[in-house]
Amino acid sequence: MREQGESYRLSLELLAEKNGVQKNVIFYNRFVEQAELNEFIGAADLYLTPYVNENQITSGSLAFCFGAGKAVVSTPYCTRRSFWRSSEGCWFPSTTRRPSPGK
Repeated sequence: MREQGESYRLSLELLAEKNGVQKNVIFYNRFVEQAELNEFIGAADLYLTPYVNENQITSGSLAFCFGAGKAVVSTPYCTRRSFWRSSEGCWFPSTTRRPSPGK
């Protein structure tokens, strides 16, 4: 599983480079303490949770972002469903790249 996560992170870095946004995206390959996470969330305009597995149980950072009133784009997974109301935001089904209105 660890290798899959690393492979996924590297593929995202390559995708950012391919799309010319690498100067606008920072990848941290380490655990981030709560104080630093709060700084990141405060500075963010948009929060993405691109989980490919809909059985992803939880995302603590998602809860913090919702609490901070940040814009969120997500794939559908268990925790995301408990936060989202049908009139808010958009999510990307894990099988497509087209956004859907909050479902």
